[in-house]
Amino acid sequence: MCMKWTEEELVALRRFISEGKKHYEISLLLGRTEKSVENKCSKLRLKIVSYGIGNCKRCNSEFVKLLSSPQVFCSSSCSAIFNNRLKGARSEDTKIKISKTLKSKNIRPPQKIKSIKSTVKRVCKNCKKENKLKNGKLICDDCVYKYYELYRPSCSFKFDVNDYVQEFDITLVENYGWYSPTNKRNNLSGVSKDHIYSVKDGYVNNISPEIISHPANCRLMIHKDNSSKNSKSDITIDELLNRILVWNNKYG
Repeated sequence: MCMKWTEEELVALRRFISEGKKHYEISLLLGRTEKSVENKCSKLRLKIVSYGIGNCKRCNSEFVKLLSSPQVFCSSSCSAIFNNRLKGARSEDTKIKISKTLKSKNIRPPQKIKSIKSTVKRVCKNCKKENKLKNGKLICDDCVYKYYELYRPSCSFKFDVNDYVQEFDITLVENYGWYSPTNKRNNLSGVSKDHIYSVKDGYVNNISPEIISHPANCRLMIHKDNSSKNSKSDITIDELLNRILVWNNKYG
């Protein structure tokens, strides 16, 4: 069963795509399979933005540009200087011919289409501050960045389950192996470490990452079951703190 995409994940997906991140990089950041990211991007018509280095046609300086863009100038100033110089080099006869051609074809200069801004001021559901949120979103980009780029990575488990074989069902790993996305070892039916008290609840309730990443907050689960659990916590924060106290007394 495919886990439903949350609103925060969709905001992060759009931002990662705009930053030029590849599908496999996004899958690692969001904890989803590369195939799931590809399908969601296809459904939302999101294309990876790739940047490269171009050389200005006038001043020959380097500038960052979209690889798909025909841009040849580093700035509007260089473009204007180059084109004005080119216009000045045209003979009067050439200018008259161009003018007659345009008039005969009734060609009009393209009109600029005003972009419709879809940002609305509302209170962010997470930080409770008023922000300009795009497309009716409920959480601001700043909160999404703090969660996916800062808080969530710092809550990852950093211990080896083999050091605590009495606490974990190691037979699960022996039978199914560790979960790995398609762009690596491709073991989608493998085992992953689950946060009993979820990372999402830890972020919302301002819980230290050291508490969320403690081994006492970990259990082994088949990854698809872990995904379907989503951000649900199966214990309270008080229960987690008690588990940590028992763990620390036992292992030091």
